[in-house]
Amino acid sequence: MTIRVFGIAALAGGALIAAASPSLAQSQTQSISTFVILSGEAPTGEQTARRFAPLWRQTAVGMEAARLEEKTATGADGLPAGTPMFAVRSSRGWAYCAAPPVQAEKTEWWRAKAFTCFEDHDGDGAFDHAAVADKPFLDSPLTIYLDREVEPLPRPVRYARVPRQDGPAMGFGVNWGRHPDQPGPDGAPAAHLVFQSVFLRGDGVETIVGKGSNTHLLLSPGQTAQVKFNGALITVLGITPGGDLRYRVDKPLPTQVMTLEATHPSLPPPLTQIYAR
Repeated sequence: MTIRVFGIAALAGGALIAAASPSLAQSQTQSISTFVILSGEAPTGEQTARRFAPLWRQTAVGMEAARLEEKTATGADGLPAGTPMFAVRSSRGWAYCAAPPVQAEKTEWWRAKAFTCFEDHDGDGAFDHAAVADKPFLDSPLTIYLDREVEPLPRPVRYARVPRQDGPAMGFGVNWGRHPDQPGPDGAPAAHLVFQSVFLRGDGVETIVGKGSNTHLLLSPGQTAQVKFNGALITVLGITPGGDLRYRVDKPLPTQVMTLEATHPSLPPPLTQIYAR
């Protein structure tokens, strides 16, 4: 299986139009998750960070969000009214997913072993179909691979669409690592640095592995350099004697949409609908 991560659009005034290209429509590639990185403030002045530590924090949310308006018994423990939900792509457009409260209370919400995902097939403001999905794909938050057929609910369940920032959220940022030194332009050893997109968990970071999720830099001793990464701008000031990164965040990540795709011979063709919000 091949995993790709890439930004598909920048949000302007809350509007987005995104579509799968004709070439993708003929492949065995499926969009597993579309999420939004919200803009944030950069720390001011020179900073230091240990290897693999995030350089700053922002927030990631689902592309769409909803809230249950009444209780449902569907799922391992049922979902109460007021449950926040995030959206994932499905064969009919969007499915809204949430973890049972008993699981969500025992751990971070995205670590739940199963999520219930709902669909509103007739568009009347009430969910009428649902399926229980496994834990987030590759343990990545906001990422559910909904590969099961949804089943009709015993009765419709009312819901309300809410601003995406009011749905489930996850910390997001950029961290750094270091590979073995390589010869620089002058032939002398240079530090081989890598900067990566990461979800920020309570106990560490979850690296997003895939195309477009990292960038590399060769830094010679005494040199400074600027790194442009998914719209962010970082000035690398050097490495401390203890091995920490010295840096300055000139511009944080702008609000943008990221998509995680998986390619596998057994996957169906991807969606080709155009979504406009």
